[in-house]
Amino acid sequence: MTQDKREIKRSKSSCSDFLVFRTDRDPTACECGPDAEKTVKILSDRFPRLLCEKDLLESAMSCLAEETCFSAMVIRIDDFVEVLAPEKAILNTAAAIEKLCSKTGGIWGVIGDAVFGAFFPGADSARAEKMAAALQKHLCAPDYATVSVGMAGFPTLSYDRQNILENARKALDHAEFFGPDSRVAFDSVSLNISGDKYYQTGEVEKAMDEFRLALLLDETNANARNSLGVCYGVRGEHDRALAEFLETIRIDENELMGLYNAGYIHMLKKEYDKALTYFSRAAKIDENIFELAFQMGRIFLETGHPEDALKQFKTAVSLKPDSTSANRFYGDALTAADRPKEAINAYKTALRLQPHDAEALSALGFLYEMEEKNADIALMFCKNAVELDPENGLFHHRLGRVYYNRKKFEDALAEFEKASDLGYDADEYIARSRKEVVNGNTRSASS
Repeated sequence: MTQDKREIKRSKSSCSDFLVFRTDRDPTACECGPDAEKTVKILSDRFPRLLCEKDLLESAMSCLAEETCFSAMVIRIDDFVEVLAPEKAILNTAAAIEKLCSKTGGIWGVIGDAVFGAFFPGADSARAEKMAAALQKHLCAPDYATVSVGMAGFPTLSYDRQNILENARKALDHAEFFGPDSRVAFDSVSLNISGDKYYQTGEVEKAMDEFRLALLLDETNANARNSLGVCYGVRGEHDRALAEFLETIRIDENELMGLYNAGYIHMLKKEYDKALTYFSRAAKIDENIFELAFQMGRIFLETGHPEDALKQFKTAVSLKPDSTSANRFYGDALTAADRPKEAINAYKTALRLQPHDAEALSALGFLYEMEEKNADIALMFCKNAVELDPENGLFHHRLGRVYYNRKKFEDALAEFEKASDLGYDADEYIARSRKEVVNGNTRSASS
């Protein structure tokens, strides 16, 4: 099979970018939102002066205005939707918090469904830890529901007093990692988790603020450093991103995410040897990482090493068989290695996963054409690809080749000229098609 190799290895889209710290948790599992009506209704008779979040915060700030040290807690009944006696659990928990606050001069209230907030004047982190442990011990009786507790103290960094309850919420999110009956004091990991939540919802600037604060609390937090680098990376600030990734690796030379991300930055800069160096170091730590195999395959394909690319894409497909991009790139590598039958199957798999994948449609259509099979389908696929992505010069060139082979030289010329306008080198086929048109050797598109 003879063909222009430029036609077969230019898939552009990637299914993977940077590796960022992931919480691996349901993003709604630990939300302490403002809806506390059910809990308030249950408690209102027993605690007629019960405070809700806004009033709690205002009262606490008034009481703590002159305090140089205080702690806040957010207390959540664990797995509340599964609690057999929810009203009893809420009453028992509220009574225990009320008792603790009475002994310590604290102030408490309801801040969510089965979620409570409390402030303790004069309590440093060590005292807050003891109080939280005592509260959990009191509530661990067989007929009580367990609680998890997030704690935060003032002063911390430059946080205002009114931010401490929110920091305790972040610590409670952190406690989610350790399961029921856990307690966590606000720290750099809490901020890293908070930053990741912002990142996942597209609030990159807020995420960066959290990661920077995490590093102020602990400059050796490799996860926070890597995550900050990812934020720079998605903003296109590649040099600043690389600096953060290199610092991540300096902190921990075996930090897989930092190694991968450093390699990815070098890949974006087309510094392929450096990229492969970092990817290879990461692969020695864990070779079963889809993103590593996928990106290494892309580099080998781009640099003209299809056999090496095949090994990587085969691994990528085995790790994530439902990845459209991995199957499509596997097809690209098989085509480059002159294995068209296998390539056709790979592209078919990609299209089963995503029927409107323009790159797979174009590549499969062109392969059908070069193999002189399924002529009508080849034309249809190449036309569909152009309709889906009309700004892709390669797709126009492939469609032009299909028209040219059918002696529809006017249609072919139009496609080659469009490909040229879009930056694809089509001069040779433009000249050929013009010559055929001048000589009158053409058919209509409908023939």
